[in-house]
Amino acid sequence: ARRFDWKRRERGIRGNFVSLKLTKSYSGVEGRQRWYSITMEDETQITSKSGKETMVLRKNAKGGESGTLSVTDRALAYKLYNFREVLNVPSLNLNRSNDPKIKLYRSAWVSRSTEVTEKNVDQIVQFLSDELQIQSFIDLRDVRERIRDKNDVLINKIWPVLQSTSNLSTFSSPSRTRFSLPLINRDLKLWGLFMYSSWLVRTKVIYLYLQSGSLAAVNYFASRVMNQLKLAGLSKLMLQYSGQELVTVLRILSHRENFPAIIHCSSGKDRTGLVCALILAACGVSDKEIIEDFYQSEINLKPVVEMIQNEDLAKGLDKSFSMAPREVMEEILEYVNKEYGSVVGYLRKEGFTELDQKRLRALVVEGREYEAKKEEEEEDERVKGKRAEELR
Repeated sequence: ARRFDWKRRERGIRGNFVSLKLTKSYSGVEGRQRWYSITMEDETQITSKSGKETMVLRKNAKGGESGTLSVTDRALAYKLYNFREVLNVPSLNLNRSNDPKIKLYRSAWVSRSTEVTEKNVDQIVQFLSDELQIQSFIDLRDVRERIRDKNDVLINKIWPVLQSTSNLSTFSSPSRTRFSLPLINRDLKLWGLFMYSSWLVRTKVIYLYLQSGSLAAVNYFASRVMNQLKLAGLSKLMLQYSGQELVTVLRILSHRENFPAIIHCSSGKDRTGLVCALILAACGVSDKEIIEDFYQSEINLKPVVEMIQNEDLAKGLDKSFSMAPREVMEEILEYVNKEYGSVVGYLRKEGFTELDQKRLRALVVEGREYEAKKEEEEEDERVKGKRAEELR
């Protein structure tokens, strides 16, 4: 962690304001003199001169020295929003002594701000590649989202996209890689959304597409179908139609060669939130903590919520899609518990067995390989064999 210290500014800007003196790594912030601050007892609030954005620098939550910037705050300084460690929850006793590189992060995408410039992206790339030494990106967006993003090519220079993981035998890569695993896949769009709607809606969508193009069709479909489903409904469809992609994420994270790793989508709250909820549950985290972790995204994205809302409105979605309220994750977990008994039961049904979950938990929480007993391995083979027969 970088250290910073405070010194009084003599220019007398609005009374008792002080300036933030950062190390050279933060020259992008310090050099533009973009931020000024008001000192507070337990945290320091930094507000841009335009007054449009605010970030909060907190003291280390685990009792570190006052004046230590967390990795979340360092990411925020570069305009990388909703960035944090996935497993940084109170109930997990993380053991990094076995392998310090076993770290898992989650984030919004680098373009999740109207003020992001190529210079910001370069700083983010340096932060992720040099400081955090990220080995693997797990990208939950679809191909169209990546193509529309002009900054995608800058990330792709260091973490080239691996288009498919279906043929991987080990789900690991020796070089820096971006695994592409769209959670809103073709089956979900066709069978979960389009065929789910009424014949009248389907007919109108086809008519609008032929007459006015895809934008009009998408807006109509969103207003008639997506806005009724809401976020929780969309997440339920991901659980139903994207089980292979969800399990593949967990298999990738079961190999130490892929760490440090980062999971992201567009805002890092819905698709990423669902994946992280499964990871946390597989590691024994309580529903209450999972719900609070999901809600944290709503807090973290407040500086860019207007941008997200404008994007959603352009697609015909209502404002609820730009939020991450606790009620959404509560409904998702209630659905999983009702339909599958638990998250463990859901993962088992999708082919990620209890032994797989023990191996994942041992690696990401304790940084070690799980030594399975002979009986566990035999049971695991039996379950996977049965699953293979069901798929055939």
